[in-house]
Amino acid sequence: MPAPGKGKILRRILPVLVVLVIFAGVLGVRASFGSSTPSRPAAVPVADLATLLNDGVGDTAPDYFKPTSWSLVAAAAGDYNSRFYDLGALLVQDGFSNTILDLGREMNGTWYEWSEHRAPSSEPNAYTLAWQQIVTTMRSVPGQHFKFLWTIYPVNASIADAWPGSAYVDYIGTDIFDWHGITSDYPLTAADDLDWFGGQDDPLFITNMMAWLKANHAIGLYWAGEHVTPVTAASGPLLANQGASAQVNTPNTVNALGKLMGGRLQYAGVYLPDGQPVLNSVAEPVLAPWVHAGYQLILSVPIVPNPSFIKSYSGPPEPGNRPYQLADYPDAVAALRNGVTRDRPKLPMLVPWTPGWRPGK
Repeated sequence: MPAPGKGKILRRILPVLVVLVIFAGVLGVRASFGSSTPSRPAAVPVADLATLLNDGVGDTAPDYFKPTSWSLVAAAAGDYNSRFYDLGALLVQDGFSNTILDLGREMNGTWYEWSEHRAPSSEPNAYTLAWQQIVTTMRSVPGQHFKFLWTIYPVNASIADAWPGSAYVDYIGTDIFDWHGITSDYPLTAADDLDWFGGQDDPLFITNMMAWLKANHAIGLYWAGEHVTPVTAASGPLLANQGASAQVNTPNTVNALGKLMGGRLQYAGVYLPDGQPVLNSVAEPVLAPWVHAGYQLILSVPIVPNPSFIKSYSGPPEPGNRPYQLADYPDAVAALRNGVTRDRPKLPMLVPWTPGWRPGK
């Protein structure tokens, strides 16, 4: 592997950049990549977004349903509502009343216990029923101002069947990986918005992705993991709508990515353990380091626990299975810094829902 330097071949960090892109409501219009003055977007036509969400196989396809998750069925019946109420009360008590809850992420994949594919064929809407039970329960907690994030995975399966309804969703998210290049698995609107980031070229990918995020007033969470050197304190200007995530995240990790990007990040992506039930005894040690850290949390919460044989995602594979530090790739770091300093907004601006919108309608 060549020594770190500006001239190195950046294909070696192809598997590195993983981004959770979070939209408030419907998708925006095409970003003007490279433009220093992106304009405020209009909403994509409802029919365009409906086409996107209905693309791929649905629950009427052969072999769509996998072995039933009876814990998901129980969640759909409200059996775990008290646990989620207690979690909400804990978040409010600890000062996290404005947390964004990433509930049952990547439900359109087949790998998690809460997968939409794990519903029984006799109750195909078990995932959406469970989501509605939990959201209704957590919104009943006094003092809460929670927002709920519906995160999909870019895979060839329709996501419309897993849509809980606009009354239960505040944000839509998707995971973006700069390791496939351009494939049909990426979210794709008629304007090709998310398919034009520039796969297989990290600085180009980062530049175009961050321009798109800014033009559409979306939140970007970047997978930092063990690939930054911890920093004990955040400093510099607020980098609005930017954040860092890891399966086991720490404030020092988020501080470190912020330092590389030239300021203080706004968000921290934090995970409750996927293999354990939602209990306050499980959540308390996860939340404790963040109480005075100064970040708004985007908290990943499993709807039901994964059994031990289902492994949680733990970040992208390292190039050649060798550890790396993001700081060793200065052109990628420069692209990140340029992306947040160009026309930095004073406050986050969010695109509202289109009233009455739902997939397939």
